[in-house]
Amino acid sequence: MIKAIETNYSGHRFRSRIEARYAVFFDALRIEWEYEIEGFILPSGECYLPDFWLPKFNGGMWVEVKPKPFTEEEKDKCWQLCFGTQKSVWLANGKPNFTCYEVYYWNDEPPFVIEGDGIPNADKAERENRMFGMCGYGETGKRVGSQYMNLMGDSLEFAIKQANKARFEFGENG
Repeated sequence: MIKAIETNYSGHRFRSRIEARYAVFFDALRIEWEYEIEGFILPSGECYLPDFWLPKFNGGMWVEVKPKPFTEEEKDKCWQLCFGTQKSVWLANGKPNFTCYEVYYWNDEPPFVIEGDGIPNADKAERENRMFGMCGYGETGKRVGSQYMNLMGDSLEFAIKQANKARFEFGENG
């Protein structure tokens, strides 16, 4: 098994460079974030430590980052996190990109957890009160179609470029 390279960025030691790239992405969008702030015991009894907490984004949202598509077991843990904390969970796989991401949304009435998909609607990122764009952007895990690119605003493209050009040589700051 290949081990991820731990990486320093913005005063935090990330377990992987891909997590650090999401921190750069959030910074470029001016989204307040906290890294691995709290662990939980899931309804299944397993211990779980989410990667990011976005305290002001979409009413507070967890973000779990994986380099590859989520397994069913990983998705189940994210579903349990959403159910247990009553906060939405963004399943971010791969580097930040124009991708349609899977999201578990908390709902105050049954069904309490709604599986959805979308991408950040970056034109309102500065106020961190934006919602995800849903479904019309494409199929989960696939690149967003060119017909929708002009609906997203320039800040998302800027944030993706910043995250992907960040260099974390030898675990140093980006």
